[in-house]
Amino acid sequence: MEPVTSPKNFLLGFIYTGPSGEQVPLDRKDVLFQRMPNPTDPYRGMGAVQSIMNTLDSVRYGAEWNNAFFRNNALPGGLVKVNKKMQQREWDKWRERWNESHQGVSNAGRVGMIEGEMEWIDLKISQRDMQFVEIAQLDKTTIREAFGMPKFAVGDVDDVNRATADAAKAWYAEAITVTRLDRWKGLLNNQYLPQFPDRGLGKLSLVYTNPVPADREAERDDLKAAAEVYKTLVDAGVHPDDAAIQAGLPPMRTTAPQQQDNNFGAELKGALA
Repeated sequence: MEPVTSPKNFLLGFIYTGPSGEQVPLDRKDVLFQRMPNPTDPYRGMGAVQSIMNTLDSVRYGAEWNNAFFRNNALPGGLVKVNKKMQQREWDKWRERWNESHQGVSNAGRVGMIEGEMEWIDLKISQRDMQFVEIAQLDKTTIREAFGMPKFAVGDVDDVNRATADAAKAWYAEAITVTRLDRWKGLLNNQYLPQFPDRGLGKLSLVYTNPVPADREAERDDLKAAAEVYKTLVDAGVHPDDAAIQAGLPPMRTTAPQQQDNNFGAELKGALA
């Protein structure tokens, strides 16, 4: 999908290229385009993956380098020292042959064959020097944070307990999931529904169920506080319905307190005697 830009109208439409190469022009109203802001390209968005592309490339190249290192007998690279001055043509030819055999992650650690007055100098690059473990840990954290994913959601539970897990779950739902749902709701209500005039904007609205998990303990504390406010108002002479409104409670039916008969206890004792 390629945008068709315009210096006057900013965006005219899109060109869709199918699997067989056919191109289909599409008007702006025919494409519901949801994207995150991209500071370098206003016509396209930038997702979480694009924002950490350099990190992802380092992970991939590091894994390929490490694999090739052991596949090529775990021998490090080095330098080739030429003991004579080479002509430009001879140098270019030698460098081209060397790059074909040793350039790139797939050729990491491969031993080079040299001829003539040349000397091999070992560089002694070890796996510790490459810091693969540190890079892997850093990249894992970077990728997880790019998507706003909490640690326990990917199985990292070293310093996570039930309280922090519940808090992280509620935060993710409130800060990430609700935000995404709001974007989808805005897209559908403002761009999709208006395409149906009889049931579109103003007549129908799409909503979603709140995904944030309920905090049972906080709800109990709020209900207890509301009940105390209600009781205080009623004891002060406020009408029960007005007290319920002020306490944030629904209207409740009340009954008059029963008057206890003082002679009931004496009559009961006499009957049991």
